[in-house]
Amino acid sequence: MQDLDISDTPAFILCSSGTTSKLKGISRSHKQFIVQVYIHDQGDLEPGTCFFPLGPYWSVSVFFLIYSTLYGFKRVITSQQISPESLINIIDRQKVTFVICSP
Repeated sequence: MQDLDISDTPAFILCSSGTTSKLKGISRSHKQFIVQVYIHDQGDLEPGTCFFPLGPYWSVSVFFLIYSTLYGFKRVITSQQISPESLINIIDRQKVTFVICSP
């Protein structure tokens, strides 16, 4: 039996929101995923990091899920309407350390 190199095969397929064009599936290879995890491993994220993604960031949401599982990071998910006041309240109450949002 030959060894199988899976580094360039799809690890998962993400579905885009279609915000800027048509809906589509976007494939991420095992190699791309490992590199992304490695880059984060070299970063400044400490244990206890708390992510709060705002908006439809479909690609980073998968990584938030994986990082929180691998490294014990906390994710804050809310269905409440976000206003400046509620954002400050959530950040303070949940001890958010990392926010992803549009400018």
